[in-house]
Amino acid sequence: MDKSLRSLYRNAAEWLAGPTGSIVLHVTVILAAIFLFSMVAPKKDDPGVEVTVVEVEDSKFEELEPDEFEPPPEMEDLVDPVDIPDVDIDMHPPDIPDDFAADTSMINEVSELVVASDISSPIVMKGLQAGEYAHRSAAGRGSAKGYAGKWAEAAEAAVKRALVWLKNNQRDDGSWGRYSNQAQKDYAPDLTAKFEGTYNEAFTGLAILCFLAHGETTASQEFGDTVKRAIQFLVARQNEKGEFTAKGIDTDAATYTQCICTYAISEAYGMMRIPELRPVMERAVQRVIDGQQANGAFDYKFAKQNQRDTSLAGWAGQCMKAAYIAGAKNPGLKEAMEKVVAEVKTAQRDDGTFWYREVGKSRHTLNITAIGCLTLQLLGHAQDKECKAGLDALNSYEYTISGSKRTKFKGAVCDWDDPMEWPMYAWYYIAQAKFHQGGDTWNRWNAEFAPQFIRAQWIQDPENKALYGSWISAGINNHGSQFDGHEDNYGRIYATTFAALTLQVYYRHLPTYQPIKPIEEEESDDDDVAIKIL
Repeated sequence: MDKSLRSLYRNAAEWLAGPTGSIVLHVTVILAAIFLFSMVAPKKDDPGVEVTVVEVEDSKFEELEPDEFEPPPEMEDLVDPVDIPDVDIDMHPPDIPDDFAADTSMINEVSELVVASDISSPIVMKGLQAGEYAHRSAAGRGSAKGYAGKWAEAAEAAVKRALVWLKNNQRDDGSWGRYSNQAQKDYAPDLTAKFEGTYNEAFTGLAILCFLAHGETTASQEFGDTVKRAIQFLVARQNEKGEFTAKGIDTDAATYTQCICTYAISEAYGMMRIPELRPVMERAVQRVIDGQQANGAFDYKFAKQNQRDTSLAGWAGQCMKAAYIAGAKNPGLKEAMEKVVAEVKTAQRDDGTFWYREVGKSRHTLNITAIGCLTLQLLGHAQDKECKAGLDALNSYEYTISGSKRTKFKGAVCDWDDPMEWPMYAWYYIAQAKFHQGGDTWNRWNAEFAPQFIRAQWIQDPENKALYGSWISAGINNHGSQFDGHEDNYGRIYATTFAALTLQVYYRHLPTYQPIKPIEEEESDDDDVAIKIL
């Protein structure tokens, strides 16, 4: 080796032995080791969040004319079935204690059950507290039974009987009417002939709300097909304006129908995320928004003149809130809800009760007062003075019903044999308003209404599918056809759906006093969380 090569070799060796060379050499060795390890080391299971991407088939409902109903194509089942707790639906209802009509004087306390979560995210969090629907799963219903107290098991059995009755009495086209099947027609042929085919969309919407409140979806083992066919019926009945009636919004009842069906479709989309339902929901709620008067009021036929209706505003508020929770992107939706709040407040009297229609002229009842309170609660204004004054009135206001007994009551009461005006409708709202209020006020109301509802259900003959598990409106036996607006004419579908929804108050909605504000889903590091992106 000549001198130049030996000199180069010596210089390289000295450089490698020096600080700089040593660093470069060590870095090179480490990188090489990492590369070799990644090539041969076995991969371990990742304990982190499991993400499953679900490919949704591009299946759409057919565009059908309302009068040419045919079942639309099959809907994709996108949610896991809900296990139904083991409940003996033939269990004997509990005895009513002698002191069930407890003192309903106002207790100035608010339950500390603050759970606000209006989630519009398309991510369905399996096994997590996912917003407004959190208590509707089997596990959720179990955790909510504390609200029902000692009536929990009997109330669940009564609801289950009602759902079975609804399933057994669903029409072939997926709908429900006043008298749904031949057995019921034989039971009441005169009323069947008079009311056949009217309000079927509204009754179907109420029935859907009952199943959804119980966590039943298109994937549910026992009721999945029932829910699917009912939703398909409403979808097929919607016209290009977003209305759910063949003749459009041209009757007083059709306005209520629009709100009830919008409510049902919104909850269906919110719980199941079936893509085909989103445009149906947004068309429907847009029709409600468009029907609102400039001052926030609602009237029959969505009329724009200077007339208003607190009862209709209550349904409009419920359906808009349901659409908002489900993620409807209609422009002006939130503003429309705030306008409802402002307008309903103008219908309150100095004594805390609310006017029904014309302020200062029409009736003011505890039925309407409960509607006003619930509207404020659901739309994020439970702590406003108007809502608190209305709740005070529900507990202490003295009034007399117009029925044959003309009984004087102090505060809202539940007396099945001598009821308030429009009792099923009234108790649906009163139970929710008191539930959201919470505290001792709710506990006393629960002890009053639950045993009577449970015992009033028709359970004499389990083999009679036309009647077993259903209700008829309270007071009909005493007041007959003269009872306040012929509530008996609405039949068992009307009474049964409202009774079931009232008994489902324990888990149908979470108690919440927060203003309406969408929140983002929080990430979780739990090993057992599966995120399903639809």
